[in-house]
Amino acid sequence: MPKKRTNPTPTSPKVTEPSIRQGSERFVLSSWGGLRRIVISYPKIVALIVLCLAGIFLYFNSIHNEFVFDDNLLIVKNFRIQDLKNIPRILGVTGRHSYRPLREISYTLDYQFTGLNPVGYHLSNILYHILTSFCVFLVAFRLSKDIKVGFIAGLLFMAHPIQTESVAYISGRRDILTALFYLMGFYFFLRYRESLSKKYLFLIFCSYYLSLLSKEMGVTLPAVILLYDLIEPVGPVLHPENPGPFLKGLLFRLKTILKRNWPLYLGLFLVAVLFTIDKAVVRNPSRQEGFYGGSASTNFLTVFRIWVFYIKVLMLPLSLNAGHSFSLSKSILEPRTYLSIALLLAIFLSLILLLKNKKIYSFCGFWFFLTLLPVSHIFPHHELLAEHYLYLPAFGFCLAGGLLFSSPLQRKRAGLLLSGFLIALFVFYGYQTIQRNRIWSNDSTLWTDTVQKSPDNVRAHLNLIAAYNRLGLYDQAISGSMALLKKEPKNDEIYTKLGVSYMLKGKYDQALENFKTAIQIKSRNPMAYNNLGVLYIKRKEFDQAIEAFQKVLASFPFYADAYHNLAEAYAGKGLIDQAIEEEKKALRLNPMASEYHFNLARYYENKGLAEEAIREWREALKVDPRFFEAYYEIGMIYSKMENHVEAIHAFEKAIQIGPRSGKAYFMLGINQVKTGETKKAIQNLEKALPFVPSEAEREKIRGFLGRLRSPSK
Repeated sequence: MPKKRTNPTPTSPKVTEPSIRQGSERFVLSSWGGLRRIVISYPKIVALIVLCLAGIFLYFNSIHNEFVFDDNLLIVKNFRIQDLKNIPRILGVTGRHSYRPLREISYTLDYQFTGLNPVGYHLSNILYHILTSFCVFLVAFRLSKDIKVGFIAGLLFMAHPIQTESVAYISGRRDILTALFYLMGFYFFLRYRESLSKKYLFLIFCSYYLSLLSKEMGVTLPAVILLYDLIEPVGPVLHPENPGPFLKGLLFRLKTILKRNWPLYLGLFLVAVLFTIDKAVVRNPSRQEGFYGGSASTNFLTVFRIWVFYIKVLMLPLSLNAGHSFSLSKSILEPRTYLSIALLLAIFLSLILLLKNKKIYSFCGFWFFLTLLPVSHIFPHHELLAEHYLYLPAFGFCLAGGLLFSSPLQRKRAGLLLSGFLIALFVFYGYQTIQRNRIWSNDSTLWTDTVQKSPDNVRAHLNLIAAYNRLGLYDQAISGSMALLKKEPKNDEIYTKLGVSYMLKGKYDQALENFKTAIQIKSRNPMAYNNLGVLYIKRKEFDQAIEAFQKVLASFPFYADAYHNLAEAYAGKGLIDQAIEEEKKALRLNPMASEYHFNLARYYENKGLAEEAIREWREALKVDPRFFEAYYEIGMIYSKMENHVEAIHAFEKAIQIGPRSGKAYFMLGINQVKTGETKKAIQNLEKALPFVPSEAEREKIRGFLGRLRSPSK
């Protein structure tokens, strides 16, 4: 009789979770068995620790950098971030949401802990960069099923010096946040493919929404998700059979994907379309009018060259620059243009050929180009190119690097050579990153470096001139403007900047001439008109100032500073009621501007409305608790009202903020005399003496002290 066949013992099904044991036993992290076992047992924890240490080391020298460029507008002068109650307004719950609300909310949280100290904001940027690099590790690990790929990709992403424009620059947080949530969304998609759990669908949409709230570049996530589904036909989502030739198979997979996952793709692409319409058509925040060069051909021929430039700067990050000069392509026959197109065609052909055997490499390349589309001037943007645009696309480059470098590590001799190369590469990247952080120290260092590298970049020159003005270096600002006018004689912004420099230097006639020239070049010019009005106030020509501010507001009714300046012009003419009304309009637009409350309080004082004035001073103190003048003026009002107890309290607060103020010590002493605290009054009057500017005033205080000390007194 034939032997009875026995059924084999059933085995446990293979787990789909990527295991670091697949090809990781020879992973060259350490020759120490104990450390290797730790890495094998706790890969995610080890990766997070390594990335934290790398992030702190690479960006530690950036934490004391100042606010630069747009930081002043988005943080220093942004009243909304100063109160958590403004978060609904930022999100659009109580009105139209801000341009990039999630970034603004992150600033709001920073402000609660550090106020306007840039250290806190820089620390947050580093933290977000570490978390994004960790997401790079997670996604690369899951895509490759190899711990080495994840580690290398994460470290490349963390250390690459191209990222400094997003990390060392606080306003660059937009790129970090959008990449963080973009990668989270893609990671949840990969988990969804494995489990089909609806919770991952929810997490995909949440991540996508948060990415869009951070920056527009997040809009391409649905396309990247669909791309991966198309080129990697594995898992329960796709039909297991081979449907035939490449193109036919691609269409079959597309039909299958859309049929089986229609809720996911319908939802994602609907959000993408609506978001694109809102940003590109309804809001259209860009200052760029029409295609670059005035035609679609010039625009897109230039974009092809920009793509090649981005590839070059990722591969060889030398001469990094906050404002690259880049000429437009006039014709496809230009060598630099047709060579760029030829290179791109070769790259795209290679990516298509790689779909047969090296699909993951093809995905890396397509990731790079797809994520660049929002900044490829399909809808022209005023910034032609920028290094920070590469923050998210760099994932494709880093994943490819991780894949390329990981395989040879398994071979002993090649592994040792490649390990040395990787160490040298990380040292090179780290050195470049640390050096670049220093360039971002302040406006002066940043724009001086940019002008040196891009002498034809007008925007860089204008920003350097503005930095000189803030530093009080008016002669340098004037000479810089004059030199720039020789190259750009019809640029209204240069004349406006030159006028500001002359005005700050006290040369009002030259300032007036330049403001008027700027307006002649561009009649709808709010900055020039506003500065012209300020100049007229300085010249006591209040009627002309009022006319200038009214012209600003006729075209730009939401210009808060123009209302504030108009109020000053009315006050200069003695029209206090009109000044109060205009200052209130400014406050409705910007209720957290302490200087607006300051002026309104002065106008109320001028009309004898003491209680209203005190209320405005206290509002100013809510915005800026260390506002010396607010406490001092409150003390003066209470002193005039003979409420000496409240006056003493206010002057004491003022002295805590300004301990070298002779006038505050003097008024504190005077009010203490009124309450019978003679000994304290004498002490404070004595403290006032070193800080009183004139000898006559000091003699007056000494005489008063003599009378207080006399026995008869």
